Amino acid sequence: MNDLLFYLTILALLYYFFYYRPHSKLINPNPPKLTHSQFTQTEPTQIDNSELAELKIKNQTLTTKLETNQQDYQSRINEKQTQITNLQDQLR
Repeated sequence: MNDLLFYLTILALLYYFFYYRPHSKLINPNPPKLTHSQFTQTEPTQIDNSELAELKIKNQTLTTKLETNQQDYQSRINEKQTQITNLQDQLR
């Protein structure tokens, strides 16, 4: 009985892999042709000069704000360091 079950499973697997599965994966002999279009290609973007000038101005203002904030923070750090050294000197 075990031999019969073994041979039946072998036959079922052979049928599946050699007959059933290849027929379901047949290659289409006339595949649809790929059409390429210029619309799918990347085109350079056109930026308006006024928009570009506006963005440059915004960039400049942001960089100046950043620089002033950095200078302000650096001056605060220097003040705190001098306060720390003064307090350390007073404790000694």
